[in-house]
Amino acid sequence: KDIRELNDIIGNFIHRTLSFIAKNYDSKVPNAPSAEDIDKEDKILIKTIKTSSKRVGDLLENFKLKEALNEIISISRKGNIYINNKAPWKMIKENKEKAGYTFYYAIQLVRTIGILLEPYLPNISEHIFKNIGSTEKLSKGLWDSASKLKVPANQSIKKPKPLFQKIDVKELQKKLAEMHGNPEESEKKLTGKEEKPEIGYADFQKLKFRI
Repeated sequence: KDIRELNDIIGNFIHRTLSFIAKNYDSKVPNAPSAEDIDKEDKILIKTIKTSSKRVGDLLENFKLKEALNEIISISRKGNIYINNKAPWKMIKENKEKAGYTFYYAIQLVRTIGILLEPYLPNISEHIFKNIGSTEKLSKGLWDSASKLKVPANQSIKKPKPLFQKIDVKELQKKLAEMHGNPEESEKKLTGKEEKPEIGYADFQKLKFRI
């Protein structure tokens, strides 16, 4: 289920954000709204961004790897809800500048997700950063900045492509089994049937996922 949701929720949110910017704003990040133009939906998303790194970080520090991944998926789901509620495809017909505000904030969340996914899928995180035109280097020190709005207006983005391809779950289970010498324990970790995984956060970061 979690693997499918990586594409259905996270991949969908990122792709629709970048595709709308590419199509309607000449692949440039739209302008930020003035303080007067920030509405309730914007404030909710801003709060999501500002609290995300602590929520996910706390789970990772307690070795709750599955719960942390589910939290990232939940954050991405909020991004999709935000875009749906703002309906920029309608607003753009009346006010292109105002419609762009939605995607100024959406792309901030895309950057945040790129940072949060790094412990799980570092190659995907790098791909996200390249797609949003960021020159930042993914590192431990970047984690806290996931809560900040750091993508500048007018930054050029890359041509969007689908983010996730098929992830081989069996191969992931095999890699975990190789680390612990116990396939059954590995499967429990992946499916969440065991509350406290034996794999440490540092070891988990070393895993290479095939995409």
